[in-house]
Amino acid sequence: MSNEQRYIEFRIYRLHPGTQLDFHNLVEQHSLPLLAAVGMEVVAYGPVAGLADGYMLVRAFDSPEQLQMSQDEFYSSNAWRLGPRDAILGLIDSHESHEAWYSPSMLDSILSIMEQAQIANPLGQELANLGITRGSTFR
Repeated sequence: MSNEQRYIEFRIYRLHPGTQLDFHNLVEQHSLPLLAAVGMEVVAYGPVAGLADGYMLVRAFDSPEQLQMSQDEFYSSNAWRLGPRDAILGLIDSHESHEAWYSPSMLDSILSIMEQAQIANPLGQELANLGITRGSTFR
C-alpha cells in the first residue's frame, strides 16, 4: 500500500425519516456506477451508526482539484440529471461534506472504526448481513 496521501471527502446525508434503505438501493444500483464512470473512487458508503436516517459516502481523490473536476463532470452529466438525480435528491433532507488529506493507513483506521460502529445500527447490521459494507478497496 502506498504512503501517498489522498484527498478524502466524507459526505454525510440526513435523509427523510424511513428512507434509508430506499436511498441505499438507489446509491448502489444507480449512483455508484455513474460515479465510477467519471473516475470517482468510492471507499465507503452506507448508514451512519448513531445517526437516525443518516447515510455516508466517502470518496478518495488525488487532489482538491480532481475532486472539483470530477464533481463538475458528474453533477452536470445527462446520466445524473436525467437519471437518478430527482429520486435521490427527494430522499435527502440535508447533507454536509468534510474534506481533508489522509494517508492510506489513517483512512483505513477511520473506516475500520466506522465499520465496527455499524453493528450499533440495526439497519446497518441488516445491510451488513446482505454483504453491503465498504465500497472499493482504498489504494
